[in-house]
Amino acid sequence: MLTGISDDLKAKNSRDMRDILFANAEQKYKRIQTFFSTLMNHEKCKALMQEWKMTLNDNPLHLEAAALDPGSLLIGNKQKIDLRRDANDFDRKITSLFSQPRLEKWCVFYPKKFKREADSLMKEIQNVVRDFKYPCKPPRRVEIDNEFPETWKAAIDKTLGGNPDTGCAIFIIQGKKGASPVYHDMKQKLINEVPVPSQMILAETLSRGKGIRSIANKLFIQCNAKFGGAPWGFENLPMCEVPTMICGVEVFRKLKDRNQSILGWCASIDRFCS
Repeated sequence: MLTGISDDLKAKNSRDMRDILFANAEQKYKRIQTFFSTLMNHEKCKALMQEWKMTLNDNPLHLEAAALDPGSLLIGNKQKIDLRRDANDFDRKITSLFSQPRLEKWCVFYPKKFKREADSLMKEIQNVVRDFKYPCKPPRRVEIDNEFPETWKAAIDKTLGGNPDTGCAIFIIQGKKGASPVYHDMKQKLINEVPVPSQMILAETLSRGKGIRSIANKLFIQCNAKFGGAPWGFENLPMCEVPTMICGVEVFRKLKDRNQSILGWCASIDRFCS
């Protein structure tokens, strides 16, 4: 019996998904009971359990637990967001960022065929910048003739090669999620040859015309973190009564030499864990 979230539900990005992901304890309990009831009354399942001489307890184990206060999210202008009430959609309540370093030079790259998508995104980013009262100048727009990797790379060299002080570059690229034909080559070039913080977004995501404001909001928050800002900090996190560092580690193993791997490591550096 298959479990989990189907591709159809993932694609909807709708209320159905929210009901599944953010169900309360009572709803989850009822789902587990229904699942086990289906198993226990299925003829093939019963025959298999008899063959293996096994049984299943259809009641979840009861445990006593304590709920910790998650603290508050700190954003700009000394504002706070209560994570107990707004844990699932706090990003909608963000009106300014915790740290907003001035952005003097930044740019947006896009192929000529995606001009409509670029116009739509830039209009919403301007609204985000205005609402956040973000200290920055308008971005430079770089329109390229086609979507070939060589054209992208030439545009990067011409625009960013002599301007290493560029704060951030946004790229509207072709392809589908997880399968863009230019994403990896461009990221590799930007990291190895033209070290400018970058953010990629698929033209297909923008072409749907839905939720562009939300997309622009999240994209700019990501960019802010990449060029030295901090989207938010935390106050009164559990178990942080003394100076605390929160660390994150990721290991990448898909290398040609299977005996090697790449480890990425990061850590918080202030008392706000920002």
